[in-house]
Amino acid sequence: MSQIKEITPKELYQLIEDGKNPYIIDVRNQEEYRELRAAYVKQLLPLGEFEPDLIEARPDEPLYFICRSGRRSFEACAQCEASGMKNLFNIAGGTLEWEANGLPVEKG
Repeated sequence: MSQIKEITPKELYQLIEDGKNPYIIDVRNQEEYRELRAAYVKQLLPLGEFEPDLIEARPDEPLYFICRSGRRSFEACAQCEASGMKNLFNIAGGTLEWEANGLPVEKG
C-alpha cells in the first residue's frame, strides 16, 4: 500500500494556521523557485538532483512535497517511498494551486 497521500494547498495552509510547522520541500528548479514559491518552504531540492538522503528533516517528520503542478512532487514522493520513507504528502496542484487560492507566496 502506498505511503503517499495527497493534500490540497488549502488543507496544508490550515495546518500552518493551526500552529503546525510542516516540512515543505520544493522540487522545482532554482529559477522557478526564485520567481515565485509558496511561503513556508523549508528546503529546495530540484528533482533533477533529488535524493531522499539530502532531505534535512527529522526521520520521523511528515514530508510535504510541492512543485509547479504536482507531477514532479509526486515523483519525489515515489523516490522517498521506494527508499522506505513514510508520512509522505504530495501537494495537489502545486504552486499554481497555492497561488490561485491566494495563499502567501515569496519571490526572489
